[in-house]
Amino acid sequence: MKLLAQHPEIGPVWRYGNPNHPTRYLLVPGFHNYLIFYRYEDKEVRLGHLLYGAQDLGDVLGD
Repeated sequence: MKLLAQHPEIGPVWRYGNPNHPTRYLLVPGFHNYLIFYRYEDKEVRLGHLLYGAQDLGDVLGD
């Protein structure tokens, strides 16, 4: 969380998301099978999901 607070646009944009409200993701340091999905809006990091990466992410995220 500290890394995201300092560098909120560090994660790549999730290409299947809404381009008007881009969702970004980041691998969790030390837990490389887990991803954090978040948005950076109005100078705030808004956490969306913490997901295990070996599942069908499109099904889980509704994309």
